[in-house]
Amino acid sequence: MIENNGQMSSNKYKLGQIETSILDSFPDPIIIVDQNRNVLAANFPARELIGNDYFNEEKN
Repeated sequence: MIENNGQMSSNKYKLGQIETSILDSFPDPIIIVDQNRNVLAANFPARELIGNDYFNEEKN
């Protein structure tokens, strides 16, 4: 699950504040996924485009 600041709430993958700021500085939507297509992180434009509700849902 991704929090509003772009950080994953799981223990496996977390973006630091600097990485989140860099990711959010890109004007184009960026979504980072793992090999199983689980969303690990998304920048602000991606969250705006798709909606925070999608990223806040727990994916199985």
